Amino acid sequence: GSRAVTQEQRGEQECIVCYDLHDGKVLWSHSDRARFAEVLGGVGPRATPTLTASKVYALGATGIFNCLNLSDGTPVWSSSLLQRYGCGNQSWGKSGSPLLVEGMVILCVGKGSCPGLVAFSQETGEEVWRSPGSEPGYSSPALFTLGNRPQVLILNHAVLNSHSLVDGTVLWSHPWPGSRPKVSQPVAIESDKVLISSGYGVGCELIRVASTPGGPMKTSTVWK
Repeated sequence: GSRAVTQEQRGEQECIVCYDLHDGKVLWSHSDRARFAEVLGGVGPRATPTLTASKVYALGATGIFNCLNLSDGTPVWSSSLLQRYGCGNQSWGKSGSPLLVEGMVILCVGKGSCPGLVAFSQETGEEVWRSPGSEPGYSSPALFTLGNRPQVLILNHAVLNSHSLVDGTVLWSHPWPGSRPKVSQPVAIESDKVLISSGYGVGCELIRVASTPGGPMKTSTVWK
């Protein structure tokens, strides 16, 4: 409708703010006492909210995950993910935007021994499934259909992983090494290829994803 929702830092409060598109007035604001700051990226949240017709899902830089009513900003449920799973934060904060699919909201949570992707119920915030841990990057989980199979892709620190929508298991992995932050989103090319890229001189690669009869999905390099 006529609502625009974003995330902001106001002093010591990390905020989710809803504006009227026509006049810019604040319709509502939800705040949590949290402040993330580092020299290169500055202060405040790094992600963008994901909306449905009635709800707002937003992840703050310190891992506070909120589900709010779009109409007035009242909380539906909230969870501090780093505390919930005993995870440390990343150097530049949590920056992945929530992915909504099939009644779930999927986020990149983990670092170290923590789970990687976690799927929560959109309605209750209860965990539906979790994937094995993988050192995270700074991109967002994305829904792809490759080889006629829906799957969730996430570009982590050193690998591109594909996960089953059913239970989060890893369908395939493709190495993407390098010590610098991985931020950009993978891009689907046709029905069987994915383009990945990174800054800091790393470059890009087009990979092909293929199913093997009775076996796992595998990747190969088209060009790099």
